[in-house]
Amino acid sequence: MLRAAPPQTLEKTSPSMLTAKINGMGLLEVPVEASGKSESWVMDTGANTCVITETTARRIGLQLLEGAATTDDISGLPVSFRIGVLPELKIGNTTLHNVELPVTADKNLNFAGTQIQGIIGFPVQSALGSFSVYADGSVGIDSDPPSETTAEMFMEQQTPLVSVKAGGEARLFSLDTGATGSTFSERFYRVIQSKLADQPVKTLPVTGAGGTHSIRGYEMKDLAITIAGEDVLLKSAGVFSEPTGAGIDDVFGNLGQDVLRSFKSYTVDFRGMMFSVEPALR
Repeated sequence: MLRAAPPQTLEKTSPSMLTAKINGMGLLEVPVEASGKSESWVMDTGANTCVITETTARRIGLQLLEGAATTDDISGLPVSFRIGVLPELKIGNTTLHNVELPVTADKNLNFAGTQIQGIIGFPVQSALGSFSVYADGSVGIDSDPPSETTAEMFMEQQTPLVSVKAGGEARLFSLDTGATGSTFSERFYRVIQSKLADQPVKTLPVTGAGGTHSIRGYEMKDLAITIAGEDVLLKSAGVFSEPTGAGIDDVFGNLGQDVLRSFKSYTVDFRGMMFSVEPALR
């Protein structure tokens, strides 16, 4: 579908600071300008690509290419989409051209009544270089991180991974700013299985654009982890006791906003391949 499309390019004038907002799901939305129209899209490190709704595509006048396709979402369920190439996308002082935008039905980006209009995924985030999120709701684009407290970052295809001390040793977790809560995979369950022996079995939801399905698991109380040298205590964490059929199965878990909001700020740096945090005041 994209065989004849021009490559994405980037213009940058200087680092910028944006005023973001928290939507009804508790996710971070940043202001963007798409073909001259002001939009508010979720910054989602768990998204391998950008995606917008059909309504957004019509609003910004996006021309769709011939053909359609299907992919699996983060939960492993299928999602159908078409695709367009946006001539110009502005985020702060950065302008990107020829941005690939898959377009899906509005209902696929509606979660518990919160309608997401667009998602900024890996191809745009990595082109920006880095972004920092602050507790006051501001987002710095390609600015200097406020802290030197860092963890090495890796990539599994187009998903960022960070090293986290959990269950007694360092393990790889996916980093997902588009997830409200953190979840732990069946691989992690095998590590701490003995601690959950007397806990009741629960069904844990796995939700993505394709829908929701449930997986057997447990709710673990007061789970301590260490990321970028900083300790975080999760009062409640879902632990899957069987594979989900999604990408989380390949790592020990997926870190969401419940972890990220425990810091005064955090920075995702695709250029230096580092994840850094600024501890909250204690």
